[in-house]
Amino acid sequence: MNLLGNVQNMAGAEREDMLREIWPYLGPESKKDCLALDRAQGIGKAPEWKLR
Repeated sequence: MNLLGNVQNMAGAEREDMLREIWPYLGPESKKDCLALDRAQGIGKAPEWKLR
């Protein structure tokens, strides 16, 4: 399983912290997948740092 897959399987705050650390290094497809997962899980507006 890849790093993004591992992060997506984490829970809550732990996931957010890890994702914040790796976000700048993710490619555009991974970012798009992550934002789609947020929408699927019912997470509202994406945090500002995810939109960079």
